[in-house]
Amino acid sequence: MKRLIFAVLMMTCSVSWAEWEMTGNTKTDTFYHDKSTIRRNGAVAKMWSMIDSFEEETNSDGAKFRSQKVFRVANCRERIAATIALFQYSGPMGEGNVILTRTIKEGEADWTPIPPGSVSEAEWKIICGKR
Repeated sequence: MKRLIFAVLMMTCSVSWAEWEMTGNTKTDTFYHDKSTIRRNGAVAKMWSMIDSFEEETNSDGAKFRSQKVFRVANCRERIAATIALFQYSGPMGEGNVILTRTIKEGEADWTPIPPGSVSEAEWKIICGKR
């Protein structure tokens, strides 16, 4: 458990210096990624992403947040992805106070299919090196 906490803290520190590139947007959010954080092992790839909301949102705990940094894992062969770490922030672009922190073991992650034409597909193409 201590190793997991240490690893997440180390990833969080390195993400604060990230070079965010825009992945895409929706009516409510702009999505970013940091290519320098991509790590591949066979068909599985991982990368840090950020979701910057246009307006303040409320999470399931009732707390208000404005942006989220997420550590995503993708299976490039099966076209599925999951979030294994989530950090919510009070301000835009990962600034302000940390509102919520959640980590999930990769084996317990909720893997979901990548919808065609979505921001998730654009992110999957980046993380998996697809064109």
